[in-house]
Amino acid sequence: MFISMPYSSMLTQIASPLILSCTAKGLPLPTIVWLQDLSNGSQIKHLTTISPITIKEDSYNSTIISVFTINNTDVPNSGNYSCQAKNQLGTSLSSRASVQLFSKL
Repeated sequence: MFISMPYSSMLTQIASPLILSCTAKGLPLPTIVWLQDLSNGSQIKHLTTISPITIKEDSYNSTIISVFTINNTDVPNSGNYSCQAKNQLGTSLSSRASVQLFSKL
């Protein structure tokens, strides 16, 4: 299984939308869960708000694209995000994307 996230860091204004995406390849087709690291060392699991897009490439591989959105960001939304792909053959974790928020002066 292969998983990737295109951004390693994002800077967005408070109250603006945040959109993250990740892509996973595998057969059987994996499911994706989004994770947010909290400052106390724990993690929150988030469900995607947009249905994933599935692309069947051939009989050996399928691709799933997952998009995670927050329409109105606030301070608790800052931090590190990653996506986890899982199927019957195993689990894979993407690299982390650091999300930093700023306020308009």
